[in-house]
Amino acid sequence: SVNLLDRRLEESSRDQRFIDARRSDDLSYSKVSLRYIFNIKTFILHCRASHLRSLQKPILLLHGGSDRLISIGGSQTLARKIRYNTFKIYKSAWHTLFWDPETPLVLEGIGKWVAQQSKGSLTLAISV
Repeated sequence: SVNLLDRRLEESSRDQRFIDARRSDDLSYSKVSLRYIFNIKTFILHCRASHLRSLQKPILLLHGGSDRLISIGGSQTLARKIRYNTFKIYKSAWHTLFWDPETPLVLEGIGKWVAQQSKGSLTLAISV
């Protein structure tokens, strides 16, 4: 199994409150099986082989520019394969975009993107 509360957690977020809360949450997974990791890899390989260019709906891809767990190259490759995408890199954010000092910017960007996709017919108010 793969431990989710060891150094991987430390490398996923620079928000110590999140790390502490995650470690003390009895409902959080503390580890995942190798089969789980294998299934994710299989899904990723399937996505690479599928017809991503034929997607007709807009896709928002977000990546932390300082992510220590997932290479930004994979997200860039995925963005190139999806025709209708918006790819946003949050330069100093780490892996866990919703538990990062840049989270307010991430949420603001998501809100603007959703409003843009809805052609202004939707108003979002997001607070952190």
